[in-house]
Amino acid sequence: MEIKLFGKEMCHGCKVAKERILSLIEHVDPKVKFNYYDLDTVDGLAEGSFYEVQHVPTILILNNDKVLWRFDGELPSDFEKYLKWK
Repeated sequence: MEIKLFGKEMCHGCKVAKERILSLIEHVDPKVKFNYYDLDTVDGLAEGSFYEVQHVPTILILNNDKVLWRFDGELPSDFEKYLKWK
């Protein structure tokens, strides 16, 4: 399982989402891969374009490169349940 977070460094909601996701991964399943993409960089924009990211934060949960869930604009309060899915 992999989580991709798309955000911007000056976005408060993105920082909160990143901290919360990292904490949940640590407590729920440390084997979950996490990648943060800064949309203010060329690499972040390229990856964001591939996934058609238009809002920050945008969170994708993937399994075997297939998007299982997508959250645009905010991290859901029950996000932990998505990490427990296998």
